[in-house]
Amino acid sequence: MSVFLEKANYIQKLAIYSLLFCMAGGGVFCYLFTKKNYRPLDRLVSIIRTNLTTTDMDNQNEYKLIQDALHNILMEKEKVCKKLEQQNDEMRLNFLRRLLQGKVVMNEAFHSIAESYRLSFGSGYYAVVLFNIEEYEKLFRGEENGKKEDKLKLVNYILSNVVEEMVRQKHRGYTVEIDHTMACLVNVDMQEPSEIKKEILGI
Repeated sequence: MSVFLEKANYIQKLAIYSLLFCMAGGGVFCYLFTKKNYRPLDRLVSIIRTNLTTTDMDNQNEYKLIQDALHNILMEKEKVCKKLEQQNDEMRLNFLRRLLQGKVVMNEAFHSIAESYRLSFGSGYYAVVLFNIEEYEKLFRGEENGKKEDKLKLVNYILSNVVEEMVRQKHRGYTVEIDHTMACLVNVDMQEPSEIKKEILGI
């Protein structure tokens, strides 16, 4: 019994020492690897804390902080994109106004500038259609208290969309407001110039 237990105790002690050694060594390696892999995350969190302002920043864990920061960045990006789109639309309308008023130089860079404003011209035939809206109050029955400017803006918006949709069934058309008058620049996609007036009047 003493000989047998002696060997058993030896194996038991050896197993315990091996387990303690593995735990100690594993703990050291875990600490080193965790510290090494945490450095990029720590630098990222430091950058966020330095450059971005979020609510309850100090009370958040790293992942929640990064999540909130990314959310704020994406929201800001969306706002900037909307502002840029609005500015681009306004610049596009301004380019159309200057083009219809003869203030745009027709040089080699014209088509590239036009394409940057999502304007394309296929054929060499053009027509300009002017709309003068005389009466539109019937569209706003029951809304007599509305502002006249808002009503006219809505009518111009509707007219612009409808005219462009009808023109673009066969041709290219772009509408813009010039001096309280709606104008549509039509790039007529036809081979016979004699039929252009009839086509425009049909539209």
